[in-house]
Amino acid sequence: MNTGILVLDEAKYGCAFSFEFEALGGVLVAALHSGSATYRRGPRSETFGPGDLTFLTPEPGPWTGTVRTMQATGVILDPAVIGDSAPAGARSADRPVRFTARKPCSPAAAQLVRAALYFLRDGVLANPFARESPLMVASAGRVLADALLAAFPNDAVGSAPALSDTRDAGGATVDRAVRFIEENAHRDLRLADIARAARVTPRALQYAFARHADCSPHGQLRRVRLDRAHADLKAADPADGLSVAKVAARWGFTNAGRFAAAYRAAYGVSPSTTLRYW
Repeated sequence: MNTGILVLDEAKYGCAFSFEFEALGGVLVAALHSGSATYRRGPRSETFGPGDLTFLTPEPGPWTGTVRTMQATGVILDPAVIGDSAPAGARSADRPVRFTARKPCSPAAAQLVRAALYFLRDGVLANPFARESPLMVASAGRVLADALLAAFPNDAVGSAPALSDTRDAGGATVDRAVRFIEENAHRDLRLADIARAARVTPRALQYAFARHADCSPHGQLRRVRLDRAHADLKAADPADGLSVAKVAARWGFTNAGRFAAAYRAAYGVSPSTTLRYW
């Protein structure tokens, strides 16, 4: 299943075969349920079995390998989504995140990635209604990106900022970004989109929000979308069949419980109360 920012594949092979490819179109993470897969690039070879996470990044090939009666759930994720999720300490604003190991930091880290992978598969893409919401799919993709950054060693987490990024991190940057978010909250916005509109690098944008706002750029985007959901619920007629779930999905909220909690914290009532009685 190809959604633009990611490709989900449920692979099941009842035989053994060899393969070769030049390069991946993105970052591949897969949970192996049975069988095995071996990947080779140059002199390096790695074999993954049941319970393992296969993790490959878009390094130039050729890649070769073998598959033996394998069953797996895998996602190829656009590297730009991972770059958007990288924290403000990322070493370079213009270079993709580089992962320095293909093994998760710990069993708990591996479980975090599996949970994000299965949420994307079962909680979003398996639901026809959720699957049709670009914002919902994008939000779930970023959950997986966040999990990958936390689970696999990389050069973005905890590294020093570039000097130019800190110089650009002013209040005017935040003002430009907020205006752009207000005008484009209905779109699938990435950090790079907001930074481009604010005329700074993504890292500078994150530093500007850290210094001059009480939230991150994505936090501001969530606030605006929550406000738009509130407006939609106020204007809706329940007799028309509009539900809280549909409004939440329209504005990219993938978890009904968290949406309801955030809504109640912001407006003092539940979203269902607004829909029925406002």
